[in-house]
Amino acid sequence: MGRGLIVLRSNCSYVLEPLPDSPDQHQIYRLDDLRMPAGACGHQDSMATARNWLGDFAAGVKFPNHRVRREALQATKYVELLLVADYAEVQKHHFNIEATRLKLVEAANYVDKFYRSLNIRIALVGLEIWSNGNKCDCTENPYSTLKSFLAWSSKERVYRKHDNAQLITGVPFQGTTVGLAPVMSMCSDFQSGGVNMDHSDNAIGVAATIAHEMGHNFGMNHDSSGCCTTRAEEGGCIMASATGHPFPRVFNQCNRRELEKYLHSGGGMCLSNMPDTKRMYGGRKCGNGYLEEGEECDCGEVELMSPGTLCREKSGLCDLPEYCTGQSPFCPSNSYQIDGASCEGGKAYCYNGMCLTYKDQCLQLWGPGAQPAPDTCFENVNAAGDVYGNCGKDVYGNYRKCEK
Repeated sequence: MGRGLIVLRSNCSYVLEPLPDSPDQHQIYRLDDLRMPAGACGHQDSMATARNWLGDFAAGVKFPNHRVRREALQATKYVELLLVADYAEVQKHHFNIEATRLKLVEAANYVDKFYRSLNIRIALVGLEIWSNGNKCDCTENPYSTLKSFLAWSSKERVYRKHDNAQLITGVPFQGTTVGLAPVMSMCSDFQSGGVNMDHSDNAIGVAATIAHEMGHNFGMNHDSSGCCTTRAEEGGCIMASATGHPFPRVFNQCNRRELEKYLHSGGGMCLSNMPDTKRMYGGRKCGNGYLEEGEECDCGEVELMSPGTLCREKSGLCDLPEYCTGQSPFCPSNSYQIDGASCEGGKAYCYNGMCLTYKDQCLQLWGPGAQPAPDTCFENVNAAGDVYGNCGKDVYGNYRKCEK
């Protein structure tokens, strides 16, 4: 049984999938014949909305004060993805667990295909189907659903490692919203994920929504005028604020610049390590681009470099270079100076591989001319434990008070 997307040229694509009542036989049809309802992302491009996310953003993203080397951006990034289907999604598939599972796996494959153009691989490391009831609140309100799901996934991350979690729900969201996710939150312990309404019978539809919401996690905003040069009849761009027919499947240069800016600022620090192929959902598979146990090669022969060969340069004052071991085709996991180590001549401290100063964070958050407040402001305001002053969030999503 096979299924997939056949792209002949930018405006000519075909969908291949098994017949519903005869999985050994297949149907093929033009993508233009796939009807999709119009939908919109719940994220609003406004300063007010951006500032609502500010506390989450500041708690989950680290900023460097030195430009990350361009070579580091050219290295492939790996997102270890956890996909979850809620109870309503199972109901939508008439309680057919296998059909639900296949749709999620197919959607993950499409998302991986979309992101390959950005040199990002999406590795499905976990798939969970809530067939016996939801483990978080899944309602018509996308904002409360997102808050509840992110709280659940942050606790789940302790026991099941993943970089990003996406919920696929069969509950129709209010209005035209089909998805919602925090901006610039990839790798955040509490904010890396999104919620997506399953608005299409075909997996490509929900995959486009997941790719869009994950794009917000990567720091991408909705496309502004002039960004998307792909014609509407060709599907448009993934980061458009609203989607319709046919589905969008491409990122544009504006998206690339925003992604590059986010990675330059220190976002995505958890994406350098290649996932353990033994943990990937579905087990070993030839042709997936990952060299797995029992394979001599996958998309090219692997010739091991000698031990001590530099494989990843240091990207900043607090980062450390990595060297080949001579026993593995993969560069060791990214390592960096211990948190609290002095940098910038004693004016700043290392945290998660980044040399952080108050001034640099102010400039990143508020733009040119921003200045750090006196120490007494941090001591008093951050002790409040609210959106304006906090030390991040706990596993329940509540703001934590800072100790003086």
